[in-house]
Amino acid sequence: MGNFTKDVKSVVVDIRGVSCCMPPVGEFIIEMRQQPKDAVIELLTDKKEDVDEVLDWIKRVHQETLSVIEETGYWRIFAKKVSNM
Repeated sequence: MGNFTKDVKSVVVDIRGVSCCMPPVGEFIIEMRQQPKDAVIELLTDKKEDVDEVLDWIKRVHQETLSVIEETGYWRIFAKKVSNM
């Protein structure tokens, strides 16, 4: 996982500070399903458990994790949709 983030256009899903009836990670899943093949989706979250949940989901549905970056107070996850879902 390299430093590709400056050159890649991604769809951003920002769930920092979100708490509602639907799990915040659900927003990421919905966005991934709606995007075309080869799209890059970036998730911003301030909860470590969201990071673990998203990485597990990406692996289970056979998509690709490109990078996980820990920033001050939040994480950025970059994933690529490699096949239709």
